[in-house]
Amino acid sequence: MVKLKRVFLLAFGISWILAQSSAFAEAPPKAPPSKAPVEKTAEASVVEVPKLNLGIGVLFHNLGKRVSNSETGAKSLLGTAYSVLSIYGRFGEGNWFFVPALHYTIPGRMDFDSAAERSLLALSVMGARKIKSFEVRLGPGILFYSIQGVGGTAILNNGNSISEFYKPAYISTSRLFYFDVGGGYAWRRFRVDLDTLITGTFGKRRAVSTVLSLSYGVF
Repeated sequence: MVKLKRVFLLAFGISWILAQSSAFAEAPPKAPPSKAPVEKTAEASVVEVPKLNLGIGVLFHNLGKRVSNSETGAKSLLGTAYSVLSIYGRFGEGNWFFVPALHYTIPGRMDFDSAAERSLLALSVMGARKIKSFEVRLGPGILFYSIQGVGGTAILNNGNSISEFYKPAYISTSRLFYFDVGGGYAWRRFRVDLDTLITGTFGKRRAVSTVLSLSYGVF
């Protein structure tokens, strides 16, 4: 009886082991846990629009008028050319915004007889509209035109003889209001701008000056 019990237990154990091994063999292998695909989102490269541009250029004063600033009396339709420092700002977001602008002739332009130095300072605030990479703008401004006498004396012809004349040493500044009609093209942080300054817009002494500048967005 004891031997039969042992045989039964042994047979039961063997059959259980075989059943487990058979079930393990038939069971399909478990697939490794799948990882959710990670979507890679490409970050759009957005170029930040500068709030302040600093640049240099050229200002043609009294464009279209035959002005002479040489000893020979030669005249130019481009008026008088000055090297200019230009600063443009930007206030507002979207396609409509404000653009304050400053143009200052550095250095001033010396007269051909070295008697005086002339300089200009133009300040304007314009409303602007962005069209893709281009910008058009319009607004009022004020122009300061200064003449700085250098002083001293000069020897000049006086009929059949020569005489010594004194040069003025004071500053004379005139103020003129103007309308600025301008536009620009932006590429990354660089800008090319063209501004037309119209003084005496509704009067008989209307004059036009232009500023062409290249600037870089400093911040």
